[in-house]
Amino acid sequence: MNFVRGIMLEGISCAGKTSTFNEVKKLHTETPNCERSIIALGEHYSQVLNRMNGVPVRMEQDAHLALLGERLSMMEQLNAWACSLGEGRRQSRGIFALLERFYLNHVAAFDMLSRSIEERCLQLGLKCVLLIISDENIANRIRLRDDQMKIHRPVNDVEKQASDYLVDQGRFLMAAERISIPTLIINTDSMDWISFAHQILSFSDCT
Repeated sequence: MNFVRGIMLEGISCAGKTSTFNEVKKLHTETPNCERSIIALGEHYSQVLNRMNGVPVRMEQDAHLALLGERLSMMEQLNAWACSLGEGRRQSRGIFALLERFYLNHVAAFDMLSRSIEERCLQLGLKCVLLIISDENIANRIRLRDDQMKIHRPVNDVEKQASDYLVDQGRFLMAAERISIPTLIINTDSMDWISFAHQILSFSDCT
């Protein structure tokens, strides 16, 4: 018996993870018959690279696997509690999980699969959504982000970062082909976050 289902939202910076994350949460609360309980963890709770006191710190592979395992254990414990109560309705007892930069982030960063983590994700009903940007549009999205944050940088800096992001996105795409977890790839060039949220909830079988 499983009372958990959810999405691991993945992708490079500027792909629209935060905007899509927020729309999925909003749409989930407005959708009839969806779970009353939701776990929504932003990337700072599960990603490989974080800023600690303003300094970028990259976790080691084993430490990151342990972190992912801890987050999954939390959901497994909640699911075990729900199951212990016997039969129940999905709306009243189910849990929807929305995790940003989770397992695919690990595979892309370390080029290493964890069948144990994958099996636990599958048992919990977690699916993966990878947000991508067309190669030729990555630089434009970086400029848009910079404009929003009032950051002004030389053109060469933007082009260098776009090149780095393109390589990173390639790693995510290769990782998506390797994992056994069902994965939906969404191109976010249109920046239609509401439409993406509808696709994601439909993919997660939450509508």
